[in-house]
Amino acid sequence: MNRSSLTPRVIASGAVFTALLMTFASGGAAPRESTGGAGGTVFKQAGFSPVVVELFTSQGCSSCPAANAVMATYANRQDVLPLALGVTYWDYLGWKDTFADPQFTKRQQDYVIRMGLRSMYTPQAVIDGVTETVGSKSQQVERLIRERITATAKRSASVFFSVNSPMPMTKILAPEGADVWLVGFKPGMQNVAVKAGENRGRTVEHYNAATSLRRVGRVSQGPFYAYLDTCKPSCAVVVQRPNSGEILGTGVTG
Repeated sequence: MNRSSLTPRVIASGAVFTALLMTFASGGAAPRESTGGAGGTVFKQAGFSPVVVELFTSQGCSSCPAANAVMATYANRQDVLPLALGVTYWDYLGWKDTFADPQFTKRQQDYVIRMGLRSMYTPQAVIDGVTETVGSKSQQVERLIRERITATAKRSASVFFSVNSPMPMTKILAPEGADVWLVGFKPGMQNVAVKAGENRGRTVEHYNAATSLRRVGRVSQGPFYAYLDTCKPSCAVVVQRPNSGEILGTGVTG
């Protein structure tokens, strides 16, 4: 392996993950919504439903900083939501990734299986759950984003956020059978000084580093509701088809 190259790092698939479920979801007691009169919960639709770019990355991967930099170029784009998900399988190289989580590794593994890929690798960019490429290939990433924007001029799922409830909530209108995921992330740039492994002595930048990932339930008939109190500091609500992985709609809190 040439440690100075930008060749994506590859690993055979394999991870263990137990999904954490929220206590409030579709099928539970729905809040009393306001219909214009006094009382009830008021929901406001998210202003944008951006294309989601999930970058599977690692602080222990010498090829990843270039991909992290590509994600940062989307900082001012309202139509794109980059999320950096740190994987765990390079921790053995000597540096334990400070943002890595087995849940993120499992999510990447699920994409690999759905897309029929031979193996997991970093840096991998998955665009809206349906296409993927090496995350450092900026032109390819942009091309896939543009294709997805064209294909999803009208999203099939709508995300709403409460504006007057004591505990933040979301309401989802989506096709029956869609999964609802909550992704907590630190907005903006996060800098980590790496002291061991392939990036020893470097400061690795992450843009929108994910901190948590939870599948909170599946849409059945009618609106789906979930609390957002544990999805911090910012929260991306991602509505996704469970079989194809296609993202149907997204909303982002502050």
